[in-house]
Amino acid sequence: MIDALSSPTEEPTTDPRVAAILDAALPVFLRFGYRKTSMQDVAAAADISRQGLYLHFPGKEQLFRAVAIHHLTRGLAAARVALTADTPLTERVPEAFDIWMGQFVGIASSDASDLAEIGHALIGADVQAYETQFAAALTQAIDGSSVAPSLAARGITAADSAQMLLSVGRGSKHSVATRAEFRAHLALATRILCASSAGSC
Repeated sequence: MIDALSSPTEEPTTDPRVAAILDAALPVFLRFGYRKTSMQDVAAAADISRQGLYLHFPGKEQLFRAVAIHHLTRGLAAARVALTADTPLTERVPEAFDIWMGQFVGIASSDASDLAEIGHALIGADVQAYETQFAAALTQAIDGSSVAPSLAARGITAADSAQMLLSVGRGSKHSVATRAEFRAHLALATRILCASSAGSC
């Protein structure tokens, strides 16, 4: 039986069958929302019997938590890779945000409006832990870039800059219609941040 991961340092499941179930379940929750999604819906999407699904997850709450934590863990790991790539900051930051937030822009149906409420109730603390880890990775990327000295000379820390970009990301996530628009917003915000740098970032 699979329990929800609780630490943002844990790795995504290595069991391919469980990973396939969690991957199949996410679009179902995004389409129907939490309340309207049934275990049968997820079982059908994962090409598994309902009884087989219950062997892994005793109920919908445990399944939802596992789906969310699985994708948060995988997203954080991929975003960290993007932020440490040997490319300019103007490429790394939009890529990382696209992985962390952009992939979910514009794909949830109107029936999925309850996901934010349910998510906060069931995994709010976990989500905050992952967001803190993402902010730390973003801060480290900015601090290690050529823009950091210019920002510091103006009394702006890498953490300040990361929080500004996170604010842009959160606002854009709820105001744009497409993933491409979201990424463009973050690319522009990063270019504005880098405009204050004497070097290339």
